[in-house]
Amino acid sequence: MSRHATVLSCLAAASLVACECDDEHAEASDEVEAAEEGDASESEASLLAIDEDLGEVDSLVQIDVRPNHVGEVSVLCDDLELPAELPPDTNFTSLVWRDDRLYASASQTTWGDTLVEIDACACSVTVVASFGYTLVSGLAPHPDALLYGLAADADLLISIDPQTNTFEPLTPLDGDWGSHGLSGTGPAGALLYALDADSDRLHRFDAADGSPLGDVAVSEDFAAVGLEYHVEREQLFACGVAERETDLVTIDPDGGLVRIVAEGVFTSTCDNLAAGVIACAS
Repeated sequence: MSRHATVLSCLAAASLVACECDDEHAEASDEVEAAEEGDASESEASLLAIDEDLGEVDSLVQIDVRPNHVGEVSVLCDDLELPAELPPDTNFTSLVWRDDRLYASASQTTWGDTLVEIDACACSVTVVASFGYTLVSGLAPHPDALLYGLAADADLLISIDPQTNTFEPLTPLDGDWGSHGLSGTGPAGALLYALDADSDRLHRFDAADGSPLGDVAVSEDFAAVGLEYHVEREQLFACGVAERETDLVTIDPDGGLVRIVAEGVFTSTCDNLAAGVIACAS
């Protein structure tokens, strides 16, 4: 498996609303760059994603979110090596970093039915277990060393123990959920964010027990969803806006305003994001 670090500059110069292009992009850039720089390295101030082209290539990429570098992409793995249990055209619909491990939701027989672990240094994928649910397109850290999952087929928030391969139902969801994303707010975070592309609403849940805390409409239509709150940048990043599926955006959790921060970051529709430090890439 070859590895390289090709850097693509993808800084945005456009807005979601053409007539407000300059103003909105300036505001979005200011919003991202206003966060404290601190001493964060590129790997600490970055996002991870599996960038899937229209064929059978699954590239693991690192996306810089530092001021003046937002949207620059480093390829960590040209093409992840899949296990025999997964088909060559498997789709990764969620990505999450937990206890120095990178997990994802993949398709074995249908979308979002299987939990896998990704070794970013070996560029390989290992099947952990079947969820027992399908359309699990959202994964997030649970405070008790577990994972949260969102299963759209059952409209249910679930808990996941990747060590014992157990999956428990937690909270029924209002409405009929479609493509979605799920994110925590860091190891000590008290919130979960979930974005449903069918209703285009951003939901809040209590990270301790998964109880719902309200929701807000977002300002754009999402066709797919990648969602990740970045602790270093104190920003809620997302991707999958309809007709802008390869762009990286931010969402204001309070008002739902969506802004582009980098264009053309992904080679095809983005539907997964995570934040974590890959040791071999640091």
